[in-house]
Amino acid sequence: HFEHATEFLGQIISTGSGAIRPDNRYEVRLDFSDSVSSVDAKPDVVVYSDLSTDVNRNQDGLDRIVRERRNAALAASKAAEIINEAAANSVTPDPCGMALRQLRLLADKAKNSPDISGIELQTIIADLENQAAFPRKDVSPRDALRAYASDKTKDAEIKSAHSLVRKAQ
Repeated sequence: HFEHATEFLGQIISTGSGAIRPDNRYEVRLDFSDSVSSVDAKPDVVVYSDLSTDVNRNQDGLDRIVRERRNAALAASKAAEIINEAAANSVTPDPCGMALRQLRLLADKAKNSPDISGIELQTIIADLENQAAFPRKDVSPRDALRAYASDKTKDAEIKSAHSLVRKAQ
């Protein structure tokens, strides 16, 4: 038994496209250590952009998709709050460093929590580390943080909305 999941929501959020269109193909390469003569593959969970689903005997798979989307939304939302608070703090000389410290603490707590995405937090931390290492010349660091927090708030709203899937009738 082998399960492969591909989540297109992040690509759709960042680029505005990325879903598989009707009559298109999506290929996945599988490398096996032993010789394989045949593979029988079929999708058993599909979530459509209208939030309807097709579930073929894998309700657990759909539940995992919903849980991962909710957890990513929560992580993005909490991160946006932390980043906005750091950007608004006029006392700290390093608002990005302040946000990173708090996000790392949250990421450590997320390791023991089934309700928040550690992967989402690690991605946000990496983004902020890059933002600190390669600051934009046309925007102040605080404004760059505010803009990033605004993007994360929008991501959280989209991911939350896309966790409200329903079974096709």
